[in-house]
Amino acid sequence: MIRNLIKNKNFCYLWTGQLISSLGDRLTQMGILTFVMVSSQDKGDKMALITFFGLLPFLLFGPLFGALVDRYSRKNLMILADLARALLVLGIPFIWANTHSVLAMVAWFFILGTFTALFTPAKMSIITNITDKDLLLQANSLIVTTGMISTLVGTLIAGTLIKATGARMAFYINGLTYFVSAWLIYKIIYQSPEQPVGQPKADYGVILADIKSGLAYVARHQLILQLILLSCMFSVISSFGYILILNYGTTILRQG
Repeated sequence: MIRNLIKNKNFCYLWTGQLISSLGDRLTQMGILTFVMVSSQDKGDKMALITFFGLLPFLLFGPLFGALVDRYSRKNLMILADLARALLVLGIPFIWANTHSVLAMVAWFFILGTFTALFTPAKMSIITNITDKDLLLQANSLIVTTGMISTLVGTLIAGTLIKATGARMAFYINGLTYFVSAWLIYKIIYQSPEQPVGQPKADYGVILADIKSGLAYVARHQLILQLILLSCMFSVISSFGYILILNYGTTILRQG
C-alpha cells in the first residue's frame, strides 16, 4: 500500500512539502520562545498568550474555512496560505526588533494562525482528490505519522541552529520552507470534481448554509462529536503541559 502511495507523484509533492514546512514550523516555535521567554525573561504567561491566539483561529474560523475548502480550489487556497505564512514568518524578526511588544506578537501570530487554519482543512481534503479511495487511510496515516516525526526532529534541529546562529535565522529558514511547500503544491495536478448542475454560486448565504449543514451533521452523529470533543480535550491538556514544561525549564532548571 505504501509503495503505491510513493508512486503517486501528486501525493509525494504534498507529503514532501508538509515534511519540509513542518520542520520549519519548529524553527519558528523555538525562535519565538527565544525572543519571548529567554530575551524577555517570561515565566510562561506571555508565551501562553501567544500560543492561545495562534490557535484561536481554528476555533473561530474552522467551520468557515471548511465551507470554503468545499467550494473553492483546495490547491489555490493552500498556495495562498503558504505564501502568506512565508511573508508573516519573515516579518517576525523585524516586528520584534522594532517593538519588543508581546501584544504585537499576539496579533501577528493570530494572523499567522488564521492562514494555518485555512491550510489545514485544505490539506486534509485534497488528499481525497489525489489518492485512490482504498488508500485514503494509509495516506492520512502517513501524513500524520511523518508529521509527528518531523516535529520531533525539527525541534532538535531548531534548538541546535538557534544556539549556533541566533533566533533570526530560524525565521528566515521557516519562511523559505513555506515557499518550497507552495512550489511543490503548485506542481500537484488533479481533476477537480464537477459541480452539480444548478448548484448555487458560493455567496455568503450559500457558505452560511454549508456551515449550518455541517454543524447539524456533527450534532446528528455522536461518534464524530465525541471525536471532536476528545481532540479538544487533548489540545487543552497538551497546551497546559507545554507551558508548564517551558516554565519549569526556564525558571527552575534555569535552562536557555
